[in-house]
Amino acid sequence: MLALIGRAESRGDYGIVSGFVPKALRPRDLTAMTVAEVQAWQKKVVEQGAKSSAAGFYQIIRKTLSEIVDAGAVLPSERFDKSCQDAAGAYLLRKRGLGEYLSGRKSLDAMMVSLAQEWASFPVPHDMQGSARWVRAGQSYYAGDGLNASGATVADVRAALVESKARFDGPFEVGEPGSGCLGARIVEALANLLKSMFGGK
Repeated sequence: MLALIGRAESRGDYGIVSGFVPKALRPRDLTAMTVAEVQAWQKKVVEQGAKSSAAGFYQIIRKTLSEIVDAGAVLPSERFDKSCQDAAGAYLLRKRGLGEYLSGRKSLDAMMVSLAQEWASFPVPHDMQGSARWVRAGQSYYAGDGLNASGATVADVRAALVESKARFDGPFEVGEPGSGCLGARIVEALANLLKSMFGGK
């Protein structure tokens, strides 16, 4: 699941920042910066008029990164490298209810909406009120804001989630935010979801 999100959001690049950030303001190496330095950079680019502060594999914006830090999922002193960004992505998946979905306490459509609300590249599964306007199935939840568009199809995301749930059994094990522990079953579930989406690549 984490890899699926990264491919849709950033084409799999941990060092990428939003294309709405002027080239002159883009960092030389995002993954060499600490989380605190990334937060300072995000604040700076927003103050200088950038339309988005999204950064990294999961295209995490300033507000969301602050939430992740406040929850203790990552530390300000950590490098914003692959390990750190994956921990941030895992926290967001947990917050959006992946555990509830895998254990049968959240519906497929509700899970898809949750993903679409967190990551603009994921489509909504049905016509609904989006962030800025009414959106149709397959569109980004944030369609109409002038910044975001869906980067995956409803069919692909639905099939991947169904396959992941079919392969998952037993209790959903995940540590509290900041514990650094996803648990063996969530790792397996994420791997299965990626395999079903991309053939194991």
